[in-house]
Amino acid sequence: MQQQVIDPAELDIPQLEQFKGGLQAELQSIQGAIEEMSKANESLMMAQLSCDQVKDTILEKDLEVMVPMTDLLFVRGKIIPDANVMVDLGADCMIEMSPEKATEHFARRGESLKTHLGNVGETMSVKEIQFIRISKELEERMAQLKLQNKMNFLE
Repeated sequence: MQQQVIDPAELDIPQLEQFKGGLQAELQSIQGAIEEMSKANESLMMAQLSCDQVKDTILEKDLEVMVPMTDLLFVRGKIIPDANVMVDLGADCMIEMSPEKATEHFARRGESLKTHLGNVGETMSVKEIQFIRISKELEERMAQLKLQNKMNFLE
């Protein structure tokens, strides 16, 4: 489906205002999505780093760890060599994997997320340009209207 291109110069002031409001709402929504994806990417990177730390801890034979139960409560734990880790797939679904497989899993998800983030960023850029064009046209029209009203008042 091909997008219809609308010339802002062909719209009247109420249409421009409506269009601007719609674009503003879209931009806010896209910005929210970008923030959520950035947080998700950060979580994936932390998970990948944690998997690497588990592997390093096993290699160093330093198996004692502190396991967070809450933000303020930790219990002592011990990593079992050759044990799998539980990976949250989302939607309350978890799967057991080796630390190596989990690292690969997080790397793949991270790459996919980066690609999606790039696509959303491109959409954001297009919407920002449209918003600027509409805003500029609206500003010019309002200035013309103000000047016209001034001229009519002086007559």
